[in-house]
Amino acid sequence: MAEGIVSFVLDKLLDAAVKEFLLIHGVGEQVETLSRELGWIQSFLKDADMKNIVNEREKYWVKEVRDIAYDIEDVIDNASFLKAPETGNHSKEHSTTFAKIFKATKTLLGKRKRDPALHNLAVEMNKILARIQEINESRVKYGIHTLGEGSGARLRLPVRPPVLPEIDDPDVVGIDRDRDNIVKKLLDRGIKRRTVISIVGPGGLGKTTLARKVYNSDDVKRQFDVRIWVVISQEFNLIDILRKIIKKVEKYTKEDDLEGGEEYLLTKLYKTLVGEEYTKEDYLHPNSRDPQAGKNPYEESSLELLFKKALPNRDLIEGYPDELFEWIIATSYDDLPFVLKSCFMYFAAFHEDHEIDAKIIFWMWVAERLIPAEESRTLEDTAESFLEDLVKRSLIQVSKRSPTSSITGCRIHDLLRELAIQKAKEDNFLTICSNPDNWKSSAKARRVAVHYSGCGDINELMEHANPNLRSLLCFEKPLPNCSRQRLLKVLGQMGQIAPSHSVDFEYFHGLNQLRYCELRGQLNSNKWSFHSFVSSLKFVETLDFGRLLGQGDLPDDIWNVKTLRHVKLCSYASGPSSSADLRNLQTLVSVNSRESWDAQLPKLPNLRDLDIGGDSSFTWDLVAKLLGTLNHLTSLSLCGLEVPQKIVEMQRFPFYQHLQSLCLVDKGPSPDNKLSLEVAMFPIHVTTITLFGIQFNEDPLPVLEKLRSLRMLLLISENENRKMSISAGGFQQLHELMFYGLTNLAEWEIMEGAMPILKVVKLNYCAKLRVPLGLQYLSSLKELHVDNCSELKENADEIRNDICKHVPHISIKPL
Repeated sequence: MAEGIVSFVLDKLLDAAVKEFLLIHGVGEQVETLSRELGWIQSFLKDADMKNIVNEREKYWVKEVRDIAYDIEDVIDNASFLKAPETGNHSKEHSTTFAKIFKATKTLLGKRKRDPALHNLAVEMNKILARIQEINESRVKYGIHTLGEGSGARLRLPVRPPVLPEIDDPDVVGIDRDRDNIVKKLLDRGIKRRTVISIVGPGGLGKTTLARKVYNSDDVKRQFDVRIWVVISQEFNLIDILRKIIKKVEKYTKEDDLEGGEEYLLTKLYKTLVGEEYTKEDYLHPNSRDPQAGKNPYEESSLELLFKKALPNRDLIEGYPDELFEWIIATSYDDLPFVLKSCFMYFAAFHEDHEIDAKIIFWMWVAERLIPAEESRTLEDTAESFLEDLVKRSLIQVSKRSPTSSITGCRIHDLLRELAIQKAKEDNFLTICSNPDNWKSSAKARRVAVHYSGCGDINELMEHANPNLRSLLCFEKPLPNCSRQRLLKVLGQMGQIAPSHSVDFEYFHGLNQLRYCELRGQLNSNKWSFHSFVSSLKFVETLDFGRLLGQGDLPDDIWNVKTLRHVKLCSYASGPSSSADLRNLQTLVSVNSRESWDAQLPKLPNLRDLDIGGDSSFTWDLVAKLLGTLNHLTSLSLCGLEVPQKIVEMQRFPFYQHLQSLCLVDKGPSPDNKLSLEVAMFPIHVTTITLFGIQFNEDPLPVLEKLRSLRMLLLISENENRKMSISAGGFQQLHELMFYGLTNLAEWEIMEGAMPILKVVKLNYCAKLRVPLGLQYLSSLKELHVDNCSELKENADEIRNDICKHVPHISIKPL
């Protein structure tokens, strides 16, 4: 891991613009010497990285190297020249241009005497060089020069085909009997009292896997309307757990309704469950860890599973134990390249077994400079490949994939998270602060993740925190005052937080080095403080205000920051100005078009995800012109008043080779504004379509069913259509179908042979809809969710016991 840190610092020192600046300030010679020394150290550590270091002298030496690399980074980042604005460069995305830095240098030369960081730069460099000389001498003195000898090449992984694993892995072996026994107990109507089933055993036995198999069992899904999966950490808060359970039972619960104490929440949970159709309350406890539980009962099946995963296309050969040993060693943490070690350790910041948004992981990795630049693809694409690699090595689990099989959700097992926490602590990479007792541990930490649900003042944490802190993530807790930590690169308010929480931007004054910023809650009345904070972000790459209520328009200054990569807003606000040149921008969510775009469209050549809206003055012709410049767009959402038919009829839509997700939202549907759909209106490779508030001249399904790549369809509308139908052979690739608010729909006919691989159907607020004809033909259907559909509710027994008896999970809830 130390080799990765040295590599990162060395790249920063070798940056042409940085070297030029340091040369002007008289420390060029020190920098050249420092670069050579770090180069030798880096090559030495590459050998060390291949070896599992157990010698205490070697460990201590590597720690010294890591600390020096951190100190060099601090000296560079504390220098005032790094406050000069960066400019984007698509071919080398992390570099700065010489012209901008040189201009900033000329300005700063006049300030040198007044700036202690610049005045003492040479002195600090000389101190670091002296320390490097000392550790080099100690390396020879104590015989550490033999560290890398004999390590040889890394063990090579067997060549394996790319695999996109199922979320609920079908290759798990050896647990079927235990799963069936537990399911039998859960469904035993002869047991009258409440049942608690504990799954006990040593860590890594497979308790969580067994519990998840039971939870996802078809028989269990069919029997229980309410199923809840709750992860209990070793350090937990009962009130937080009750809140999570209630939100899973009642999805529309407001945060303000969950502010009571334990007794209030227990009563609310009871009232929420009353009326639901479930036979009894059964509780499954998969994480009762017992190190004395004895022999692994699945040992005989382990070899079978190993070869399914490791060598799926090879027969077992004589002498396989040697290959087995090599494969196990090769896929261990110690064999990970340093870039993957850093990425894996980053997962220590997140709760075990909780779903993590993959995009957030990618954006943080990029902001932390953990992802190397490659000319052939974006940093985010490289980050995605790294995550896939960690998944293939069984270090990270996939919880959700997109219709195109990209990872959208992931989680880390509790044992692997413990490993990540241990390694992160050893390398001073990241520290978990879970209570005031260990807040002092943040004194030297480069990154801090706060997992604290207590009532203490979290601002006290920052009194102990490293002033050179690089990353601060706060889970289920408001962010503290971190204005002292001027070198912060990543600032994130993670997890659930009450929308009424007021965000105080005085807490973030001076954090102009931020690259990733995610804030949640309610923007307070001080708009000036908010605008001042946003305008100061000269290096920012990700602005995630998707849960910052009342954010309003952003200051125009932010659209001049050329490092911007991702911008998500909570409500539609003014987008980039006409002169904005955002060549690195990939995500732009919840922005309004600007009339000034008529004069000069924003330069957004690499935009992938666009959510754009407009009011009565919105010019759809302008949007059509804008879309003509976006050749890499993969996701598009258009929201406005009375979305006219021509926006769907744009002839360039079919030529969007990369556009996979399309959402059209009409905020002011009118009976006179109806669409006549044609297949040619849609992108040829579209996989996801959402149509919200759109009025149709006729049944839209006969057109939509012909889209060959479509995997998910969501219709939300008060259409006049009383009858809809799907023909035989329609929707050949559809996995999920959702109808919301089709208040006039009474008949829905499904011909035999339609939707052959459909997995999920969700019907909500379709009050007049009778039992669909042909529902029994959906042989692959796994889930049927019916909410607030009075006609279907009256026929619930017929649907469950006759028409859809082959469907594992059926949920039919009343109004």
